[in-house]
This record gives sequence, C-alpha cells and structure tokens, in this order.
Amino acid sequence: SEDRAWQRALYSAVKGNGGVRDKPVLGPSLVKRASAGQVGSLTSWMDYANLHSYPGDSIPSAYIAQNIDRFAPENGSKPLRLTETGYPTAPNSQFWVSEEVTGKYVPRLYLEYWNAGFSRNFIYQLADEGSQGNGISGWGLLHSNGSAKSGYTALANFISVLNDANGAFAPGSLTYSVGAVPSTVHRALFQKSNGRYFLVLWNEVASFNRHSHVTLNPGSVRTTLSLASTPRSVTLHEPSLGRSWTANASRSVAIDIPDHPLIIEIAL
Repeated sequence: SEDRAWQRALYSAVKGNGGVRDKPVLGPSLVKRASAGQVGSLTSWMDYANLHSYPGDSIPSAYIAQNIDRFAPENGSKPLRLTETGYPTAPNSQFWVSEEVTGKYVPRLYLEYWNAGFSRNFIYQLADEGSQGNGISGWGLLHSNGSAKSGYTALANFISVLNDANGAFAPGSLTYSVGAVPSTVHRALFQKSNGRYFLVLWNEVASFNRHSHVTLNPGSVRTTLSLASTPRSVTLHEPSLGRSWTANASRSVAIDIPDHPLIIEIAL
C-alpha cells in the first residue's frame, strides 16, 4: 500500500509540474514475483515499466521473457525500460563470469533487451567498488582503479560503430536473407541518417561454462548474406575484438557469425 501511494504521489507531482511534466515516470522495480501481484497494477501512474532483469551467469537472453511475464501484474503492457542488468567478474560474487567473457556478453545484453522491446538499458555498474567481501563484488564495466574490462572496451567499440549524432529521420527497409543457420543465431537491423544499414548478427550460445567457470570458444556459424541489390560497399565490424575490414561489394557475402556481435555495414 505504501508503494502504491508513493507511486501515485510521484506521478501526480511530476505531471502537475510544468517544468517536468514532459518527463517520463518509471514504475518501481520489484525483486520477488509475488510482489507484483501484491502491489497490483500501477499502469495509471507510470509511463514506463521498470525492470531489474539479470541473466545470472547464463547467456544474455536468459530470463528476459520470464521476467516480463513475472511482473506483468504490476506493469501491464506499458513500454519497458531496464534500469539494471549485468555480470560480476569477481569469483567471490554469485553468478560471476570471466572478464574476457564480458567482452562478448555485454554488447549482447543490449541487443537482446533491445529485441525484447526495451527502449533504454543500463548496465550495473560503471565501476567496481573495490573488495566488498559481501558476495556482490566486481559488477563494474571498469575496475575500481578506472582501468577498462573487456565489457567496457567492447561496448565502447559497439557504440562507436553504431552511433549516429544526427536528428530523427524516416528509416527505409533492407531486403536481405541469411542462409541456413541454427535458431541460436539472433539478429537486429539498424539504419543511420546517412542511409547506411547495420545488420547485427550473433550466436546466442554460452561463452562461459557456468559450472566449471571455464571460458568457452564455440565455433562460428558459416553462412551467406544475400542482398536484393548490389551494394556500393560492405564493411564488417567485430567490436568485441576491436576490428573492422572490407568485404567484396557483392549481392552474396560469405560471413562467419561468432558468439559476439558481427556488424555488417551496408551502403546501397
């Protein structure tokens, strides 16, 4: 009852203030599934549902659908924002993964939640808080001294490739097909204001053995990208590895899809 009253008061205060009424109000994040039913629907007093959805030490797509469904009694069909997710890298933390693996999992987290309909996603947290000794150490993208982990570097490279500082525009459509691949191959398609398309493909499989705590290196999926028209240029990017290279500008491009994002930049 206190949570419901607080959310209603917050929403009324924001929407009644001319200086901030255009700002969205997020609902509260809940931990336990039962709490969503107890607090009941808050959709009248929120613009966005707010989830703290974590994959544990599993693959980035783990538990997304379950958590959306789990907290639906509170959130209804409100649009989604994710204000916490991430991976710890400290072995004294529960559900930890290796630093190397965050270079693959962190950009995949953003892609998986984007595909699930989350318009904004936030990693917990920017920097480690040092040795806490309480089982929640090592969640930062940076070490406590400010040095970068693999997840930070991969995310910075990912943003560098996809960033578009220009204003809104009407995106077009890209006619393409990808050859036979397993269902674990996921995709997302973006376009920049300069007209270039960015097709992102990744193999959503485990890169870390959560039981033996060993880094895995699953093989890439070899296939062919087919385009409806001959492109002016095709550039491939692997932000997790910090590399880019030019492919033949052809309607048929041979590609190897790894367990981290492969971004195919297509200029028509």
